[in-house]
Amino acid sequence: MICASFWGVNHHQQCILFGCALLFDVTKDSFLWLLKTFMETMGNRPPKTIYTDESEAVASAVKVVFPETEHRLGICYIIENAKKHLSICYERCPDLESTFNRCIFECSSKQEFESEWNLLLDKYGLLGNSWLDRLFVLREKWSHLFFNNKKAFTAGVESILSSMTINTVFQTLQGTDIMTLPGLVRKCVQEAEKRRLEETNEDFRTCNETVPSKSRKGLEEHAEDIYTGTILRMFENEYVKSMNMEMEEVTSLEGVSMFKFIEKSCKKDEGVSLMFNSLVPSIACGCAKFESFGILCSHSLKVLYSRNVSHIPDKYVLRRWTKSAKNGVVMEDQREEMAGESNRQSSLYSRKLMHRALHLIAKSALRKETRRIMEDCLDTAQKKVENVLKTKGIKDLSITNFEVDCEDDCDGSINRGGYKRRKGIGSNSSFISQEERTRKKK
Repeated sequence: MICASFWGVNHHQQCILFGCALLFDVTKDSFLWLLKTFMETMGNRPPKTIYTDESEAVASAVKVVFPETEHRLGICYIIENAKKHLSICYERCPDLESTFNRCIFECSSKQEFESEWNLLLDKYGLLGNSWLDRLFVLREKWSHLFFNNKKAFTAGVESILSSMTINTVFQTLQGTDIMTLPGLVRKCVQEAEKRRLEETNEDFRTCNETVPSKSRKGLEEHAEDIYTGTILRMFENEYVKSMNMEMEEVTSLEGVSMFKFIEKSCKKDEGVSLMFNSLVPSIACGCAKFESFGILCSHSLKVLYSRNVSHIPDKYVLRRWTKSAKNGVVMEDQREEMAGESNRQSSLYSRKLMHRALHLIAKSALRKETRRIMEDCLDTAQKKVENVLKTKGIKDLSITNFEVDCEDDCDGSINRGGYKRRKGIGSNSSFISQEERTRKKK
């Protein structure tokens, strides 16, 4: 059987498991069902980017179900497959891996990529290798050279969801040589709950701990106010990098300026260009850091700092990286779909509010004073809601069609392990992995 898993990253850049599915085969029809089912569970919103292995069946299904989604091949799978298909060369030539990695990560032009690729084939006698020939055809799906050109949003998912992470998880899920279906499901649920707890703990740290800094003001101070701890540290790394590069204003006309940047480690002809409109303001940088990841790059911060801008422009604050990322919202296209559908609207409202309430309950349970605040707020809200309903002539306030999971020993205390069921935050990028697992019980 095939165990297909969907992964993503949350607002703390933590690896999260959206779900798993067991498939009997690897046909296009199976993957069509899988991707359609996944999209339904995610509110019929396709991911911005999806990473998969090299399966042609998966690629065909992605084109049908996610026609607007950027489809890329996971580097972890390519490196694993390289060691399988080129095993003899890997054993005999220790430097093969570094040459291969240059094709993946370091090329800055198509000419350089083709030069490195030809070097790989000639130096290690790999001309005519069928796996490499097919990989070259798919180069726009795995070489970072082409990624930068497309500027697709990835949320940094590839660097987080490494092969080691996924394999370690499934080794844990496997546990023993024999695994029943219910046992596998329980293991998957435990893994998901463990990651939810890690997320809740990081939420608490973000809200209650200050990231150490000798002096933080202006853009950095604003970043501290809005971003989660992990994203703040990434932002500060970009800010520090901005201090170590040279900037030249090439042209300036009616508030629109063109800048050229030269990092101290780069050659003169490898500089990055940036256009800045001080009237809007808007920034367009050649490195595409914001478009691909969602935070401003060091080049943009250098320009903003030089123009005495003390706040990150709203258009460059991506909600998914902020402390308020989990405060539920209904998207515009969802509002249109809900028009005239009162029952469905009520259901969506309940699920959205339950998500927020349970998250707040989990956070408030950590301290006695926060529990008291939560109880007082609920009492106040209950009285106000009941008063409004009574004025509308609604006397029966009983609740129907509402279920809450509670363990048998429920005594009013809160389990820090979190609530049992929750849909993941609408991630803008996803990762699907496949692993063959044959389970035969003797």
